[in-house]
Parts: sequence; C-alpha cells; structure tokens
Amino acid sequence: MRWDFSQSIEKRIDEVFRCLGYFIATYPWTCIIIPVLLSLFLSCGVIKYEEVNNVRDDFNSDNSPSRYEFAVAQEFFQELGRPFHVVVSVVSADGGNILRPGHIDRALQIENHLQYNLKIEHEGRQYAYSDFCGAQCETSDAVNVFLTVFRDVSYNGKSSVKLTFPSIDVYGHKIYLANNIFDVEINEKSKLIESTKLIAINFHAVFQNSTMEAVMKKWEQAVYEYSLQTHNDNFIHLHTISEGLASEEVRKTCAGSLPLILISFVIIVFFTVVTSLKQDPVKSKPWEAFIGVLCPLISIGASFALCFGYALYIHNSSQQQN
Repeated sequence: MRWDFSQSIEKRIDEVFRCLGYFIATYPWTCIIIPVLLSLFLSCGVIKYEEVNNVRDDFNSDNSPSRYEFAVAQEFFQELGRPFHVVVSVVSADGGNILRPGHIDRALQIENHLQYNLKIEHEGRQYAYSDFCGAQCETSDAVNVFLTVFRDVSYNGKSSVKLTFPSIDVYGHKIYLANNIFDVEINEKSKLIESTKLIAINFHAVFQNSTMEAVMKKWEQAVYEYSLQTHNDNFIHLHTISEGLASEEVRKTCAGSLPLILISFVIIVFFTVVTSLKQDPVKSKPWEAFIGVLCPLISIGASFALCFGYALYIHNSSQQQN
C-alpha cells in the first residue's frame, strides 16, 4: 500500500513537470520574457537602497550589554543630545615607558594639540575640540593633569603630590586614572606610579543637531589622520578609534570586496560554461549553463530589491527593522 502511494505521488509529480516542459517548449519566449520583466519590476526597489554601517546599532545582538549601556547613557543625555566619543591611545615609539622625560613632554604637546590646535573647517568656520566639547571638556583633562604632575614631581621637583593608583589627590581634588592609564608599574615600597606603557585620552562631546554631528565627524577624521602621521614620530605613536571611524572602516571593507564578488562571479560562469561543453555540439549546452548561473543571481537581486522597496533591511542575525 505504501509503495503504491509513493508511486502515485511520483507519477503526479512527473506529470506536472512533463506538462510544464511542454508549456515551456510551446511558449518559450513567453516563459523568458515574463520572468525577466517581473525581475526588472521587482528590481526597481533598489532605488530606495540605503547603506547602513552603524557598528553600535547594526552589528551586535538585541540583548548585548553595550545596547543596555548606551540606552542608559542616551536616557541621561536625552535633553542635551546624542553622545560622541573618540579614544586616542598613546604609546611610546619603542613600546616602553611613556613617563620618560622626552616622551612625557611629547605626549603633553600632542594632548594640547588635539584639544586646542587641531581644527577643521565646516561651512566657513573653524572648529577645535575645545569649541564643541561643552561640559565634556574636562574628560580629557585627567591625562594632562597626570602627565604634568608626574613631570613636576619626578623631574622638576616642583610638586609634592603623591602619584598613587588608581586615583591621585591633587590639592584636594580626586582624579581617577584607571580609565586613562594602563599597563602601570607601581613601586612596591612607596606604592607610587613608576611607569605606564599605554595612555588613553577620551574626547567626549554631545551633539544636538546634524550640523554639529557633521563637525564632530570631520574632527574625528582629522584626529585619525593626525594619529597616522605620528607613526613616524621618534617618541610617541597614536592610535585612534571611535564609533564613526569603525563604521567607516566597515563601509570601506564592503566597498573593497565588491570587485572580488564580480571576479568570483566571472570565474563561476566560466567554469560552468566550459564544463558544459561536449565533443558533440548537439549535446553541448553552453547557453543553458550560462542562463542557469544567471537565474539564482536574478532571483536574489529581485528579492533584495523588493525588500529595499519596502524599506526593509537586515542588520544582524536576530533583528529586522522597517
């Protein structure tokens, strides 16, 4: 009984495909033109394509700790605007202690340049970090204070401040250093800081409108370009990271992979067509092989274009937005 049932199903499927084959053979151009026109119509949605490269929103899961932390920060800043953050990592050129005389002077010079002298132009006006940091300007002062005090205490003998870790007391003001200095060595007897191999300068700000957002994006790009220039410096090297810079790198990586996709497609077409050739020209079906490769590509393109037309995009493995 079971064998008869399976044979019946196979027979019906065979009849369906036989009828489909007869229909295609009878109306070949109809079967070609209609799918092509339908694919072209669906592909019109690509005009609404929108590139999305936000590493904070689009490349982490819905329940990630970073989403919760950003939501808390956003709630805190909601009346002021959206937070902006650039981290500049300072290391010595030889990978050693930054708190040596020549290195510490160069680090202070760079910190001052980034905060006050590095300017960008937007709509005919020049902006430095000190022009748009607002109430967040002090977030980068911890590094300047620490380096200045360390130089005065260790090399100039002008200060009696105890350089303890993770915080120091500067004339009654507690300055927390654990967010700014890393790979720290402490004297076992005095418990004072002796060296550090990495210093992070945090540049925070809040933007309220698209104009200031554009200004800050230009400034972070200027910081990144300046950090690349320091790689030839004899004392200090800089490394810069931010949400905007990471998103830009994602965009560049995707754009750089497009030629490779095209090359891969050409190789697939070439391999499929060549391997379909036979000694008997009647049995060779190169055009069928070529169209067979194109069909999945057309269907995928039409499907994604349809999604773009409805303003849908996929930005991680667990979430879709419209």
